[in-house]
Amino acid sequence: MRKDLVIIRVDGGIASQISFVALGLEFESRGYKVKYDLSWFDEFGNGIYNEQNGYDRSYNIAFDIPKAFPDIKYEIASRDEIEIYRKKYINDEGSLPRTWWDKADYSARDNGTRVKASALCWWLFGKAF
Repeated sequence: MRKDLVIIRVDGGIASQISFVALGLEFESRGYKVKYDLSWFDEFGNGIYNEQNGYDRSYNIAFDIPKAFPDIKYEIASRDEIEIYRKKYINDEGSLPRTWWDKADYSARDNGTRVKASALCWWLFGKAF
């Protein structure tokens, strides 16, 4: 496996997906090879919003970046690459940290969404909105 390879596990709705892709584009601008792990959508995306959780029907979450941004080029990591990457980068607690956004300061709760959006705007446009 390449030493400069970064595999980013993508999950969630379109706002989260944009954040993950923005992170990947930043890695690429710094010379890293980036691939995306989309396994979350197969494992958890189907029916995640459902009647038991208070929704009117069952909704699926899909990887929507190709629909929203058709000009963005990306590579999907193979199952083998994901497995090797996970084994290689397990943290001290025995689990794989998903991303930097897992820090409480950047969570999608409370004021975290604003922090993520501000950071993304700064990265994309050079200023916060």
